[in-house]
Amino acid sequence: MIELILIPLALAFGTFMMRLPFALTRTGDDWMSEYMVRNQIRRSFNYDLEDATVPSYVGYPVLQYWILSKFRNEIRSKVAMLANAFYDAITCILLFSLAYWWFSLGQEHARAVLSAAAVGLLFVTSPLLLPTTPRLSGIKSRSLGLMFLFAYFVSILAVFQTGDPVFYGAVVVFGIGVLISSQMAIQAMFLFAPVMAAAMWSPIPLYALGAALGVGLAIPKLGVAKILTMRWHHMRWYIRNLRVTVPSGRNKLVDVLSLPKDLFTNFPKALATLLFRNSIFIALLSAPELVFLIVLLAGKLSASDFTQVPILASLPLHEKFALSVLAGGIFAFALTSLRAFLFIGEAERYLEFTQPFMAIAVVSAAGDDIQAWSILAGLVGFRIAICYLNHYYAVSGQYRKAFAPLGENKNVKDILDRLRKIRDEEGEIRVLTLPVKLSFLLSAELGDPRIKFHHLWMIAKSGGQGFEYMERDFPGYLLPRVDLEYFAKNYRIYYFVVEKRGLVPQLVERLANYPCVYQNDAFAILVTIPRSAIEKQRPV
Repeated sequence: MIELILIPLALAFGTFMMRLPFALTRTGDDWMSEYMVRNQIRRSFNYDLEDATVPSYVGYPVLQYWILSKFRNEIRSKVAMLANAFYDAITCILLFSLAYWWFSLGQEHARAVLSAAAVGLLFVTSPLLLPTTPRLSGIKSRSLGLMFLFAYFVSILAVFQTGDPVFYGAVVVFGIGVLISSQMAIQAMFLFAPVMAAAMWSPIPLYALGAALGVGLAIPKLGVAKILTMRWHHMRWYIRNLRVTVPSGRNKLVDVLSLPKDLFTNFPKALATLLFRNSIFIALLSAPELVFLIVLLAGKLSASDFTQVPILASLPLHEKFALSVLAGGIFAFALTSLRAFLFIGEAERYLEFTQPFMAIAVVSAAGDDIQAWSILAGLVGFRIAICYLNHYYAVSGQYRKAFAPLGENKNVKDILDRLRKIRDEEGEIRVLTLPVKLSFLLSAELGDPRIKFHHLWMIAKSGGQGFEYMERDFPGYLLPRVDLEYFAKNYRIYYFVVEKRGLVPQLVERLANYPCVYQNDAFAILVTIPRSAIEKQRPV
């Protein structure tokens, strides 16, 4: 029985090592993530933006940030880089355990271990979990969300299987874990529930969602109401402003039509279409086993099975449940592949949350078919190749000083010291930044509520305007309007910190109208009152 310990540990180690090349990089979201971690140091499960220009909060799930806040500052950045690979390793161990139980119901011990190991190998090598999107790099939470969502689904399966009240409690605990860990996992939990209920022909998935949501909302400290409020406003903002976001470039017919030509004349564009821009191509390359599974099931189900309600009624309970999760993921994938629903997120992310059950379903459907196992072995090799192609497209050449704290840069420290000096002279100052996300980095490093910033994603504690202010103040999403006197008049913001890298000549020309009070190689501090206004105030 030692293999039941050694095999999952080996799979977990493989999971961790496969993810390291993706994890040891930073993303543009790290500035905000670092800010959220610092918020948890000051006060656990804290959503308030204590140094914002207006009294507000930000409703991002905070569990990942809360966990990281418990580590010493000297090692926190290292832990943050490795955490997502670690969560996937834990999920792999849980998946092997479930798969072994699953296959031991109808197979001898040795065969059940082999099948469970095959499931684990499919998890380790999944391109869905090693994608071009920054799932693992930086302080992300989708890996943590997958771990909780998988445990949540397993708990629902246990309710179906046993009806034991203990598992009802597990459903609530892991469901709350989903609610406070990952926005994408929350959306998957909501979108999957009705489809799973229809596939299982049972209201239990809907009851599970309601129970987790009800208990979570009943504990104000968790901030579930704030998380859901932000999600609502976030989606409304995306619907109105899709043109300025990354998903706006997705699933364009022109990219598909030009693909044959691009493969020979513009290979980087063709690679982007295949790996990032088109949901169907991404699914075919990242989850080829899904097509394989559909073919196997088509041969396994008889014509009479398709007249039953539900269609999956003839299958064993655990197989039926796995396919219900897959059905939920396919529904969410199809929905978010439509341009009208791009605001809900990239389509392949929903298949990502089905991957553990997809792996189990594929191995289960293969059964004793030697030919199917041969094809499955070939798919593993193909998937590994896609993983490294994803790495080449998204990560290669982008490694930085991965373990260095964000504020260690000499120019950043210099500008922080200058802001402190201005604060000491004036008592309290208000600051706008370009890009807007830079405010989170500066705020995290300063940690001083007397230096207030105009952040993205602020939800005002009064007024209920959501993110309408962003449309007025940041029409380019990460770029503020350049008539800076607007900010002085409406928010009493008199200082503008600019990251000089990448400024276009037209913007440099516009900003030249504002006095510069300090600059170094990377940053400049401008006063948000135009030079002409200052000259008008001078005595003749």
